[in-house]
Amino acid sequence: MVDTKYYLNGDHFKIGHYGDKHIKRINIALVVSGIVIVITVIFYILMYSFTNFRALDDITETSIEFNQGKDKIMSEIEMAAKIMPSYNFKGNALWMEKTREVEDSIIPNALSLMESLNLNNTYMKLEKTKNFFPRFKYNEDNIPVGNSILLCVSLHWSTIEKGPNYDLSDPVEGFPVCSGAASGKMIWNVDDPKNGVDVPAWTQHEIDIDCTDEEDCRSTCDGYDSLFLNGIKGKKCFGYKILTSICLTVKWDEELSKFSYAGGCFENGNHYLMGKPEKDQIYHFDKIKFEVRNAEDPIIQAGKISKYTYSFGASLVGFLFRIG
Repeated sequence: MVDTKYYLNGDHFKIGHYGDKHIKRINIALVVSGIVIVITVIFYILMYSFTNFRALDDITETSIEFNQGKDKIMSEIEMAAKIMPSYNFKGNALWMEKTREVEDSIIPNALSLMESLNLNNTYMKLEKTKNFFPRFKYNEDNIPVGNSILLCVSLHWSTIEKGPNYDLSDPVEGFPVCSGAASGKMIWNVDDPKNGVDVPAWTQHEIDIDCTDEEDCRSTCDGYDSLFLNGIKGKKCFGYKILTSICLTVKWDEELSKFSYAGGCFENGNHYLMGKPEKDQIYHFDKIKFEVRNAEDPIIQAGKISKYTYSFGASLVGFLFRIG
């Protein structure tokens, strides 16, 4: 058994002139400091071993190559989005703004990595979508409403010389057929494309519940982030998700001089994100955040490599970048 009194009270460092009490305090401080140092070293060794430096090096190298050539592709064009069906004004094209600001991006969890590796590449953004989506009123008097119609988003581009003129723009190719256009159940503008990606304004899900009184039923539905309805078909909770953002990627074909759709920016290649609505609110979806990036943008590649966590041992990486 270890004799702690011997180690704490003994004058191992020849500091006896301070007195016995001071010797013990100094020994305790030295022991504690030593333990902290050892734990810190072990922590950073473990973090180092779990950090994928090869992937980070690849992303850094890709970023350098991208900025030397392919980044200028997005900076030398104008790009517009169309949200269909839409009948509010002629052309109904929403011209996007070019930006390199990291903080403007809507890609979840990517901000820290973009800042650490200086992945401030050119992309397109849009936040004004007034009059393109149906209105959604989220309260007990307005449920159930079912799922919203599926709107369809397409992209169009033109050179800077042609400017933001829809009549002079070219379509981004490779989109699937819009479900609304294919079904024939929606009125489609003659001049609008029939290809794009479908996007819901909101989605509905219902849950059958077993509860006693109305208070208990409401409480049960609150646990599901939904509203209670006692109807002909029984006691149900109706919950909703609402559209918050859209992010698409495009790929440039050098030989054919055209853009094609390459997928979404989000997890599993999804091209839109949904969020929770607040009770007793009316949603007009007039400020949906919209982003378009080059499919070869390093942050898009980083998402795929990291399975959209954008983490490669972030704690140690951040530490190394601060002291480097």
